Amino acid sequence: MSFSNSWKEKAVIETKDGILYVYDKKSFEKFKEDGIKSFGPVFEIRCSDYPIITTVPNDGDYVLYYNDGKYIEAIFGSDFQYYPETKDSYDKIFDEGQKTLGSFKVIDEDYSFVEDDKENYKKEIEILHDILDNFVPENIFNKNKVIAYKKPIPNTSFLYMKIMKDEEEVLIKIESDFDSDGKLTRYHLKNYWYDLKENKLSQSEALKLANDFVKRYIDESIEVIKKPDLYSSLYDKDKHETYGDKTGNCVVVVDLVHGFVEYFSYE
Repeated sequence: MSFSNSWKEKAVIETKDGILYVYDKKSFEKFKEDGIKSFGPVFEIRCSDYPIITTVPNDGDYVLYYNDGKYIEAIFGSDFQYYPETKDSYDKIFDEGQKTLGSFKVIDEDYSFVEDDKENYKKEIEILHDILDNFVPENIFNKNKVIAYKKPIPNTSFLYMKIMKDEEEVLIKIESDFDSDGKLTRYHLKNYWYDLKENKLSQSEALKLANDFVKRYIDESIEVIKKPDLYSSLYDKDKHETYGDKTGNCVVVVDLVHGFVEYFSYE
């Protein structure tokens, strides 16, 4: 999660036990100065599958909860206690934080929250669904739960899918990046704990799968060949194979044991 660079001067950010706490710096320092030891942050973020909950101090929760295909915002309690001289900084951190959280959305059927880029998102989701149909083991992800992240990265968009082990831990996820024209630039299926079925590929089958992926989503003229040293962090002999084009701009990694494209990037 990316917050404003200006927060380096305006906020105190702490992570403990998987929860991210954000304090506005002026209030934090004022509480400390006055010897107050028990006080809440501007908000805290505990991310699970659904919902994303942020807690504000004193008497309420700010909740982004998922219902019927949309995130719904609700504020419970509003009688917050501020130091008068820190209220502006508190409000600024709170408002900026909600904008950041609000940029994560589950895309509904109408793409209602991305009207300004509706056609791009439509193309991107079609590509992601096509990858699920042709290059990923079947019946893992729910196509109706694609999370989009538009801010603060300019001229790109990010789609995200995940299956949770519990409220805290991800089992398996897909990340995909697209450029300003809705063209795929990066894709990564990350498996942490999901029990994938074996579907072993031969070297020739894996090479064909890698080339099919590139030709389908990038360019028919691109040809990739086996390059074991191209992406060493994912290469694992007889388990993962790495492929690239002549220029080195295109990288594809195939899981040989489970038979799918695990990673792709194109610059």
